[in-house]
Amino acid sequence: MGDLKPSGRGFWLHQIVEYLIAAALILMSAQSSHPFVLAAYGIALLINVTVVDGPFSAYKIISRGVHRIIDWLFVVALFVGAFLLDIDQSTQTTLVGVGLAIVVIALTTNYTKKVFGRS
Repeated sequence: MGDLKPSGRGFWLHQIVEYLIAAALILMSAQSSHPFVLAAYGIALLINVTVVDGPFSAYKIISRGVHRIIDWLFVVALFVGAFLLDIDQSTQTTLVGVGLAIVVIALTTNYTKKVFGRS
């Protein structure tokens, strides 16, 4: 029988990357001509990553399955915001770039929770 281990990056890495993206958005808002837009997206992402049941979470409120759905909704919100909000080119490019980065992260993450048991 083959090994049926799920593939993909560990969820811990997914969380670290999302924390870094959230921090970057919040920090970039200070230099943006539309600071509220970047700060709002950064804070939303920060909340999403801190409340999931993961190793680097502050509060384990939502499951990884729910987090996965929110990740995809967040990508949609980034793309919609980039093209429908009245923002400058730089902010628009930032939102699209972050959206693409989260697509890559979401597609390559193993969202399953490791269960350690006795053997």
